[in-house]
Amino acid sequence: MRKFLYVFLFLFLTCSMSLKVYATSNDKDSVLFSKFKNNVNDICENKTIGDEDKIKYDIIFNPYAHRGQSIESLKALIDTLTEKNIAYCVHKTQYPTHATEIVKNITQSDKLKNIIIVGGDGTIFEVVNGCKNFKNVTFGIVPSGTGNDVAKMLGIPSDAHAAIEVILKNNVTKIDLTTINNFIKMTLFASYGIVIDIIQDCKKLKMKNKIHYYLYLLKNLFFYKAEKYKVTVDKVTKIYQAIFVSVQNSPCIGGGMYTCSSANPKDKFLDLVIVKDCSIFKRIYIFLSLLKKSFSNLADVDHSMVTNVKIEVLKEDALCCIDGEIENINTLEAKISPSEINFYIPTGK
Repeated sequence: MRKFLYVFLFLFLTCSMSLKVYATSNDKDSVLFSKFKNNVNDICENKTIGDEDKIKYDIIFNPYAHRGQSIESLKALIDTLTEKNIAYCVHKTQYPTHATEIVKNITQSDKLKNIIIVGGDGTIFEVVNGCKNFKNVTFGIVPSGTGNDVAKMLGIPSDAHAAIEVILKNNVTKIDLTTINNFIKMTLFASYGIVIDIIQDCKKLKMKNKIHYYLYLLKNLFFYKAEKYKVTVDKVTKIYQAIFVSVQNSPCIGGGMYTCSSANPKDKFLDLVIVKDCSIFKRIYIFLSLLKKSFSNLADVDHSMVTNVKIEVLKEDALCCIDGEIENINTLEAKISPSEINFYIPTGK
């Protein structure tokens, strides 16, 4: 027990010191961002290159994804399409939810559309929720965010040039889409509990990466107070005192944290993961298991595969994280729509 306590103290001190170091590095990163920011205005909204009637790709570009580093990804994409004489149109987002509005306009007709997303998971979330007709649309991703969990889920390379080659090879797959409360669409996850505190902590940073998610997870494991949930599956209701409740299409959330390594976006099921309240020592063990991708196999973790689920948080003003975006949702009803959405993926995936 004494050795375990020493490990506990070591992890806590390491977490605290690391967060201070990364906070300092953010000041340097802001200088880097300012260089990218100067180039944003050079990229015009709705910029069309080539014959307008022969546009092959509509590009949704978030200039502020990953603090402006998405600009380099866009440049690589434009260079490649120009070299190959492929017509395209760049749509630059200017404010939150703008991508949703743009895609609503693009997908209003019955024409086949190819939409390339240059941004992160938040941009993909907005694009998917703006799509009016999934049957006629195929999405490509040039990963340019912080977490890029959708790209990881689909096996899309993080390198921009390699991701562009995936799109040009024209290999398409269909994945499941989840509808939340009959109007919000998700491709990754909808989660309650400790994940909210982690994301809110990370949003305070000017720059963030995968290590920040893990450090803030470790910090919040010590102090997070479990909430009470009512979960209904197939008319069977259970009450849980839990620190984490999640419905997932994706094996990972938060920039690559494998909360359900067996989740498959093509299996026509949602994965329901519930981490029950437990002692601090067990929470540390769960954290270490998360690093080894064995999170959903633990005794304090309930895992089941469902096609629909209802989750009620037994408190007011509950926050839910859907594909990285935080929403006020006390009662969540999730339903799977199998093979609903088309993505370009690497051959053999």
